[in-house]
Amino acid sequence: QQRSERGFRVACELVRNGRIGKVHTVNVAVGGPTVDCYLPVEPVPEAVPLVPDKPPTVAWLAGWSAQAETSDEGSKEPRPKKLPAGEDTGIRPIRRGGRAPLGVLGKVLWGVFAVLGLVLAAALLYPYDNHRPEVEAVLTRVLQQPVRAARLHATFLPHPGLVLEGLHVGQGEGIAIGSVRFLPELGHWRTLKQVEVRGVSLPLPVLASVSEWVQGARAAAVAFPVIELGDITLQLGGQSLGPLAGTLVPEGAAMPLRLSLHDEARTLSLGLTQAPGGMQLTLEGLGWEPVKDCHLRFDSLNAQGLLTRDGLRLSSIDSRTLEGQVSGSLSLNWNGGVRLETDLVLKHLSLARLNQLLLGGAKGEGQVDASLRLSGRAAEWSRPLSLAQGEGSFVVNRGLLPVDLAEAVRRASSEPLRGGETRFEQLGGKVRVDQQGKRFYDLQLTAGLLRASGIAAVNVD
Repeated sequence: QQRSERGFRVACELVRNGRIGKVHTVNVAVGGPTVDCYLPVEPVPEAVPLVPDKPPTVAWLAGWSAQAETSDEGSKEPRPKKLPAGEDTGIRPIRRGGRAPLGVLGKVLWGVFAVLGLVLAAALLYPYDNHRPEVEAVLTRVLQQPVRAARLHATFLPHPGLVLEGLHVGQGEGIAIGSVRFLPELGHWRTLKQVEVRGVSLPLPVLASVSEWVQGARAAAVAFPVIELGDITLQLGGQSLGPLAGTLVPEGAAMPLRLSLHDEARTLSLGLTQAPGGMQLTLEGLGWEPVKDCHLRFDSLNAQGLLTRDGLRLSSIDSRTLEGQVSGSLSLNWNGGVRLETDLVLKHLSLARLNQLLLGGAKGEGQVDASLRLSGRAAEWSRPLSLAQGEGSFVVNRGLLPVDLAEAVRRASSEPLRGGETRFEQLGGKVRVDQQGKRFYDLQLTAGLLRASGIAAVNVD
């Protein structure tokens, strides 16, 4: 604080300008001096009389200050106070840093920042929601269904654009969409540079209408490059698949429309490509679990088929699961009820894991080879497989049955036998599934010297 006072500043001026001689040693102490005196005794000089009209330099320095004097032209410029006649000290004041005036570049930058601030303020305060009815009308033409939105506003982070929130598509329950963010070109709001859709729960049959939506966008003169999709859930028969993310790429000069979806872990990918009569579907999985902790995991899955408004037909299914291979075809129709038809071929499936999946962990061992044809019909989606019927044949090699057949033969009783086990080399037969349950017939069992045949029924309490 003292360094800013006038006396200390004058002392610094004297030392810096050599008015007290060359300084070679400085002793500093807090309080009194550490010794009485550092300097030898000097003779006292005789008093010098003061000249009244010529004040000494120290007196001038004590009154020195920077003042502004008006020049002859009327402008002001800072000047030090004039020295007495014949006095020239050669002392120059210490130059302290000050704020330099703005140059041309600085003024330009300040102008740019000011303009950007005004633009940002205008973008934030603009009443975007006034254009919501116009946007709803365009979406209604594109989707060919009534569209309503709760709010239209602008966003800048993490990506700039306009955001529609709380969309409802269709009549009644319809389809709910969380948000749609789009970035139109300046001056051409129907030409979109970016589109992002998030938070949608879609029935699977709706995906067959994607190509019609794109055609509706063209009819409404709306152009977009790619639509980014996020938090998408597909629903079918009370079951849901998601959340999924992906992209929708409109058709180009040499490429058809493409819809790509995948789960968060990328264990499942779904691809849809525009094709005559519907959308060509490709399903690929790697380590995919349809339902968590359901004892079913596809080590690999590849399926191809056609999705239409009326149904889904998978003409080719090839998968590795339950330590074996499952292949075949599946047809699912939901027009006027639910109809299911499937042909499956099973090779080297683990009987223990199959029992765990179908029978809740019933004991059993062996490898299963089978061919099954199932069909079912129901008025609604509620468990169509409960009304399924079909038949097939199977062979189980090197397995185990959770019943002691030798003890059952020895007893020759009509009472049910519980407990025990029987290991066998091979068990084959046929199976029939209908509303009464599952029945096995034409059974042939080989267990060492034991040979057996018959029928069986399985009931799970």
